[in-house]
Amino acid sequence: MSGEQRHGSDEGTAPPRGLAALADAAWLRSLIGVLAVLSMVTLIGTLGSDGGRSTMALLHALSGAALFVVLVVWLVASRSALAAVREQRRAWQQSRRLMEDLVNEQTRAQERIELLATVDSLTQLANRQTFDERAARLLAGAYSDGKRCALLFIDLDNFRLLNNGYGHRVGDEMLAVVARRLRDIIVEPDLIGRRGGDELVALLVDIPGADHAVEVAQALIKSVSEPARVLGMEVAVTPSVGISFFPQDGVDLDSLLNAADAAMYQAKESGRRTYAFYTPTVARRVDLRLRLEQRLRKAVESRDFRLHYQPLVSLADGKMVGAEALIRWRDAELGDISPAEFVPIAEESGLIVGLGDWVIREACRHRQEWRALGVDVPPVSLNMAGVQLRQLGCVDDLLDVLGEYGVSATEIEIEVTETGLLDTSAVSRENLVRMRNAGIRIALDDFGVGFSSLAHLRDLPIHRLKIDRSFTVECMRDARTLTIVKAVVEMARSLGITVTAEGIETQAQQTWMQHLGCDSAQGYLFARPMTAEDFLKLFVDRRGAGRERSLMH
Repeated sequence: MSGEQRHGSDEGTAPPRGLAALADAAWLRSLIGVLAVLSMVTLIGTLGSDGGRSTMALLHALSGAALFVVLVVWLVASRSALAAVREQRRAWQQSRRLMEDLVNEQTRAQERIELLATVDSLTQLANRQTFDERAARLLAGAYSDGKRCALLFIDLDNFRLLNNGYGHRVGDEMLAVVARRLRDIIVEPDLIGRRGGDELVALLVDIPGADHAVEVAQALIKSVSEPARVLGMEVAVTPSVGISFFPQDGVDLDSLLNAADAAMYQAKESGRRTYAFYTPTVARRVDLRLRLEQRLRKAVESRDFRLHYQPLVSLADGKMVGAEALIRWRDAELGDISPAEFVPIAEESGLIVGLGDWVIREACRHRQEWRALGVDVPPVSLNMAGVQLRQLGCVDDLLDVLGEYGVSATEIEIEVTETGLLDTSAVSRENLVRMRNAGIRIALDDFGVGFSSLAHLRDLPIHRLKIDRSFTVECMRDARTLTIVKAVVEMARSLGITVTAEGIETQAQQTWMQHLGCDSAQGYLFARPMTAEDFLKLFVDRRGAGRERSLMH
């Protein structure tokens, strides 16, 4: 390929540049040709006018024509060059704009990445890592400057019940609402972040005294407790706040967090929706709790528990129609430990599954022994925690134990708390249905302490409903509570669900709940929880010579 051919090929792939490019343009070559012809015509005309005798005339003609051609070419070339420059400038400006857009987009993307790495996406508060890093720097500065700080550990009361009752979407929206309210109260240079779940923390820097921390805690408790409209529903939550101080309760973040966390549990034990300080008493309770958990783990491994039974009495004739199996624990070092103390620890630590399995197996063993003695006791109720109910093999394991001891499904009843029955997980629902289909009766325990409504009774696969002791007591002196209990009893009876009143301790309570329409009752008025041996003796003695005597007073 020749040089001219290569040049032409290059011109076809790049825009024209300068006068050299203009000279190659076809229209310009045609123009020059026309100008050349005109110049020749002018020259011939000049020569023809004097017969060629005048040299000066010839030179003038040639120079005039040449000057004219050059002038025209220069004007055209200048105009074309100017257009090319403008085109190049527009192209450069467009490229610069594209480059700026690209840089801006990269900057925004980097900012989004940094935001995701430092901020909790749900609450838009500092995430755990970011809070820890910033708090550590603030505490280091406070230590150097001799300033005092306060750490607030904020936990939403019964938030798990809200999630189970209304769904996690409502729970997430409520968390976002709480976070916005907290940001209005806690502003820079103070720091606020989310630890996880419904646990939030705030660091107040350079506080003048403990009163300032109290004022902030009271303000956020009041703000957070206000009802909010979430997804078309009015929802309310309350916070419990634990407070620790720097440097008296700890000189590092971990120490302050542990202290404030312990104080938060003290606030919950004090009735919730309040605050508490970390004190030596709280520290001792935390130590006792840790020690209790360690002892509980050993007790679960060694099966160091006992089952007691509390009779269930018919309010129609006073006969024993069942009994509830209740776990008891006597530790070699700590003595008798109340279920109210060790059961929550078992649930939080995951020990409740092993504990629940032991209860089921021990109750079936007792029934097997009683049958061998020729005694046919009424059905026994066994408590099952929500954690157990969510186990995939829950029903299969239960049926296997029944088969192992020769206990029929009708001889036991499973009691599940309101929270457990309102669990929205598919596994829990399926397990409840499978139990019912297998012939196992299901009771709803402690009704009224959670977020359920009467409408839920229609959808739950239950046979019996137990009204919580607090309602049993309050309905005799509070009109609103009485209205609720009446509605519960009427709804249950219309659905074919029997009703049990818990916590009956006086004759007046027995008469009152009987008048309201409860089918059975349980409480100290009839019998306290007793060992398996004493329970068997009570049942046999009451039956007498084939006729059961009433337990009612």
